[in-house]
Amino acid sequence: MRMRIDPADVESIRYHDQISEDLIKRIKRIAEVFKEVHPISIDEWVDGFKYDMEPEEEVAVWETMATKFGHLCQIRQPKTMKDKMDIFEQTLEEAIELDPIAITEREPPTA
Repeated sequence: MRMRIDPADVESIRYHDQISEDLIKRIKRIAEVFKEVHPISIDEWVDGFKYDMEPEEEVAVWETMATKFGHLCQIRQPKTMKDKMDIFEQTLEEAIELDPIAITEREPPTA
């Protein structure tokens, strides 16, 4: 059974104000692979990784996903955007299964 979490209940913490140029280059390659199925700007991609405690590790996960996505697209030859989205969703689900996100209970903030 999957548990639904209300995004309003999750506190976002930006762990990094800056990301290295090398990491930005890697993020740009990821964004290029996923531009049709996850069309967000480079700035949004980079900003998203600033919220990861270990952005290098998360970029590595996305690089693996990009490789798998490209491979599956070559094999399946998707004809429609739905076909591409199905491959993207499969790739994302498999990545989550391999590296599940642990959600811990936290004390509510005090006023």
